[in-house]
Amino acid sequence: AMLGRRLGGIAWQLAQARNGLFAYSTEQAALTVLFPAVAPELAGRADSPGGNGRLFVPVATPWEPRHPMATDEAFGAALWGFSECVVAGRAHDCSRNAT
Repeated sequence: AMLGRRLGGIAWQLAQARNGLFAYSTEQAALTVLFPAVAPELAGRADSPGGNGRLFVPVATPWEPRHPMATDEAFGAALWGFSECVVAGRAHDCSRNAT
């Protein structure tokens, strides 16, 4: 509606073409989410789901952290606390309570 009927249709077709060339299908994207949860080679590892966490990128490819804070447990705990505060709806208090 913002671009008008003709230009909006063209924009939609261009977006669909872009997605067809560069985006993952829903099935492919789901593999990245499912792989860490079900892969036998990750079972029981400290960095498997339920552990310290690990980053996977499409399609189900492990990605090593590049920033030193990514493996800092104290920072991780502070970030988790901040996230809980925001989700609880107390965003205005979160930065004041950060350590």
